Amino acid sequence: MRTYSRLLLIAASIFAVSIGANAQQSANNLFFNEMGEIADNLSQGAREGVRPIEFVNPRFDDVIWSRIVYRIIDLREKMNFPLYFPEEASNGRQSMFTTLFRLLQEGKVKAFNPTLSGREDFSEDNLFDFDNFLQINDIIHSVQTNPATGERVYVIDDSDIPNRNVLQYYLKEVWYFDKNNSSYNVRPVAICPMLSVETEYDLQTRPVCWIPFETLRPFFVQQEVMVTDRNSAALLNLDDLFIKHRFGSYIYKVASQTDRMILEYAHSLDEVKSEQARIKSELLDFEQDLWEY
Repeated sequence: MRTYSRLLLIAASIFAVSIGANAQQSANNLFFNEMGEIADNLSQGAREGVRPIEFVNPRFDDVIWSRIVYRIIDLREKMNFPLYFPEEASNGRQSMFTTLFRLLQEGKVKAFNPTLSGREDFSEDNLFDFDNFLQINDIIHSVQTNPATGERVYVIDDSDIPNRNVLQYYLKEVWYFDKNNSSYNVRPVAICPMLSVETEYDLQTRPVCWIPFETLRPFFVQQEVMVTDRNSAALLNLDDLFIKHRFGSYIYKVASQTDRMILEYAHSLDEVKSEQARIKSELLDFEQDLWEY
């Protein structure tokens, strides 16, 4: 009898602790705070502790078909506004370039210099030099020394981040069919911001650096963006935005034997559009054609 009573007491204690924890969690997840304002966890764009959904990494022998595709994401398209705005960080929200800039500034991700052809090279000999980037582009900053570690720390104001000069991105992705899971997938591989620089003669757009997408995912999943002006509660994190292909883009190259951009072999605007449409149709129709008997 005593054993039974003791078990009931333990069960009651666990239930009470569970109820208390749930109540605390619910209190932390209320829409309005004690001042009657919208709670920070809804108005701010960062969610701590959230982890990205892991990709299934197929064996090399199980991938029986793949295409490497290069895209340009133009932030002047309305669909891509969530990647560009706000132009200056506020209320916990920031643009994608500001997110990338801060990650590079703090050394949290590795980046790599673009080659002369614009291709990506992820070798250790080709690491991106953030300090050199600041110097070349005359970005206002100061350098301090961390007294605890002796490391150099860059101090840069939000208003000095050249977010307004980044209007395009290169995106490398791979479409592939995994025969082991009978699944057709698309996976972002790397991303490269394009910086517009005004020269003496014209406005030039230059690739800044290539960043492996997988290293960005733990940070992207914590950064939420507004995807519509009609609903302030319609939030999507940057990782989901790319994984779900919720952005506008156009193809400028696919990996091939000649490794040429579409502009190098299509000689008119109509030919370029026709080739882009052909590649897009090939990617979207592959899965349907695969199961058609």
